[in-house]
Amino acid sequence: MVFTSDGRRNKEVYTRIVATKRELSNTAKLSVLISAFDLIFTFGQESWVINERVLSQLQTAKLGFMRRVHHVTLRDKVRSCEIRKDLNVEPK
Repeated sequence: MVFTSDGRRNKEVYTRIVATKRELSNTAKLSVLISAFDLIFTFGQESWVINERVLSQLQTAKLGFMRRVHHVTLRDKVRSCEIRKDLNVEPK
């Protein structure tokens, strides 16, 4: 429960908190990932030297997010291609 400063429960705040705790679908999570990932991680990339190491780090971070969306850890030993296939994501 959430209470206001005068001790009463604020229903609007409470419903928003509960709404954010609900589980999002994998497609919703993936659409947020796809739309935000490239923008956030490549902001200011004009000055970067994109070599294979940087590209590998970006791909690793993106796959880490996909693993979390798919509820899989590295200990589960699920291949990256299987995660991409299950989430309908084309490799870049």
